[in-house]
Amino acid sequence: MPRSPLKYSLGILLFSALYFCGGQLGLQFQKFNSVTHIWPPSGIALAAVLLFGRRIWPGIVIGVMLLAYSAGVPVKAYMLGILGNVIEPIFGAWLITRFTGGRKFFATTSSLLRFVGLATLFSPLIAATLGTTGFCVAGIYLWENFSLVWVTWWLGNAMSILLLTPAILVWYEKPVFRQSWTTWAEICILYSLLAAISWTVFGMQELILENSLPLTYLPLPFIIWIAIRFGVKGVTVANLFLAVVAIHSGAKASGPLNQTHSLETLILEVAFMGIMSITGLIVATVLSERKKAEMALRHREELTRAIVDSAAEGIMTINAHGKIRSFNPAAEGIFGYAASEVINKNVSMLMPENIGLTHDSYLNNFQQTGRSGIIGISREVQGKRRDGSVFPMLLSVGEVATTGPRCFSGIIQDITERKQVEMQLQASLEEKNTLLNEVHHRVKNNMQVISSLLSLQARRHKTPEVQTMLRASQNRIRSMALIHEKLYLSSDLARIDFNEYVQDLAANLCRVHDLPADKIDVQIKVDDIRLSLDTAVPCGLIINELVINALKHAFPGNNGGKIHIGLSRAEPMPNNTELNTLVLEVGDDGIGLPTSFDVKKTASLGLRLVYTLADQLKGTIQLHRGNGTVYKIRFSQNDKQNLEVA
Repeated sequence: MPRSPLKYSLGILLFSALYFCGGQLGLQFQKFNSVTHIWPPSGIALAAVLLFGRRIWPGIVIGVMLLAYSAGVPVKAYMLGILGNVIEPIFGAWLITRFTGGRKFFATTSSLLRFVGLATLFSPLIAATLGTTGFCVAGIYLWENFSLVWVTWWLGNAMSILLLTPAILVWYEKPVFRQSWTTWAEICILYSLLAAISWTVFGMQELILENSLPLTYLPLPFIIWIAIRFGVKGVTVANLFLAVVAIHSGAKASGPLNQTHSLETLILEVAFMGIMSITGLIVATVLSERKKAEMALRHREELTRAIVDSAAEGIMTINAHGKIRSFNPAAEGIFGYAASEVINKNVSMLMPENIGLTHDSYLNNFQQTGRSGIIGISREVQGKRRDGSVFPMLLSVGEVATTGPRCFSGIIQDITERKQVEMQLQASLEEKNTLLNEVHHRVKNNMQVISSLLSLQARRHKTPEVQTMLRASQNRIRSMALIHEKLYLSSDLARIDFNEYVQDLAANLCRVHDLPADKIDVQIKVDDIRLSLDTAVPCGLIINELVINALKHAFPGNNGGKIHIGLSRAEPMPNNTELNTLVLEVGDDGIGLPTSFDVKKTASLGLRLVYTLADQLKGTIQLHRGNGTVYKIRFSQNDKQNLEVA
């Protein structure tokens, strides 16, 4: 209903007038005083409440009062009737909304049957009970006739709801009925035949044989025909027409439904109208459901077909016997066959002979055991094109869930280009590895040449200081050459196993300084860490300088002792929580450094080099004096690829 007060008032008045006119029409067929076999206002009121809500109730009150006044019914008689006529449509609308899903209850068969069972039969009980009670209290009817009046009232309201409510709702939703002229011609013929057969059955009493009640249902085939051709709209009009004919015939006390007792006539009329109306509505609803289901199925099929046809991958389906059932355009492009050339052919035609035999064995195993080893997995296989060329493809096989015979889907990707790229990358990688091997080999050889030159130069000089400097430089060259040698011999040309490197470096330093194994104990504790070349070289030089320094100065008088070398992971450095932090530790248990010794002011090239290399690593150095000397270099490794567990 409109929310404007003026529009709302006009709407209430219009509805009251419609309610009054419907009541006047119903009173034309009354069996008792103001009680009729069909009460149109019940169906009108229920449809109005479903369409416009409960705010329509003032129109019901006005309509009932106008009808009571025009029929001369006392006030005390129609007061309960007003209450019953207001509650009935509101209760019926609640039942329909709660149990049938709303006013489109004729959309499904189950909701239509709930409408018939709940709204049509239960909601009129209120109006019939209150109205009959009011009339009996006012003395219009005797209490001994209460049951007869109550049944007549209840059935009249029920038939009105069954006939009028669906008609009003369906025509209100779609008032336009556009059809072609041929359809209109069919409509005219159908309704003319319905009118003719109805006139024959109900109007020509002399042509009807005695006990001819079954002939009353001759219009039923036409109702079904109309339901099939024109749906709920057409069948509601036909039902209203038949109801008018049957009730008019009953009011004239003629026709095959007329009996000596009024209750028998009432029951026969209600049965006739109920059977015709419910049958027509059910047929129309079932066909509507089927049409909607077919449209939905067609839409799903079209959508599925569109997805399959537009897919970049080849998609095909095969049955349990290996026969191809469908073949999308992408598959046509991959294999070079048109779909018509492969449909109903064995899928092995798309494979090399050896692959086809393997596929046949899988298929035979599936047919015998119901199990297959290729369902639900992707694997690389070879395919065969129409021109006989063989190509690599990625095949994914899945079982399609259907209610019919088993079938399987195959999704194919032509991976020829990918394989070519992989081969190029592999060749490039092998070429790179060869080049890096050659680089490391040449760098190592060149460093060995430099080391040999330094050794020759040291032998020629008789000055001890010069010899010491040349040998120190020679050791530094050897420590760097050893890294390139390890990389050359390693399968990983980017990272070095630092534990193995430190073991060899320490052994080489002890051998160069000609130290007996029972004098100096070199202890190495390095985590399984791989370092990049940029990190390994500074670390190796730092170890070289600090170990040589310990060998030269920590153990005077050829005394023995211990040297320890370690590399481990540590907690992140302050303000560098996302970096991988390492601690390189080199120490000894020798005489230690004097407290007055300042490493930053020393003239030693080795120690200055240690500090320079630590700065290169962006690390910090901690010097611990006491029981020997311990250097701890703490640095962060940014590149995660250069810091991995071996």
